[in-house]
Amino acid sequence: MKEQIIVKHGDDILFDGNILNLPLKKKFITELSIKIFDDDDPCIIHQSYVIKEIILNLIGLFKSQNNNILNASSFMDEFNVVDFDDISTLTFELVVK
Repeated sequence: MKEQIIVKHGDDILFDGNILNLPLKKKFITELSIKIFDDDDPCIIHQSYVIKEIILNLIGLFKSQNNNILNASSFMDEFNVVDFDDISTLTFELVVK
């Protein structure tokens, strides 16, 4: 995936990199792995697949909103998978190269 993402808290950049490297909560990776593969201890192949699915959902959110910058406070259910403190105060910017 070529997409980059920038995560900000105010003017502070918390993350700037490839969207596949966005830190995700292990809880959600495991839950989706159980749902898709019935695997509560996912191997690297299952983890990679699940991570890609989560990221595709986030990219889809940006596309559905027709906006490259989203405030997490408006999409708490979707951004709750991301492993940062106080998600509601963050902004996410999708950068397509």
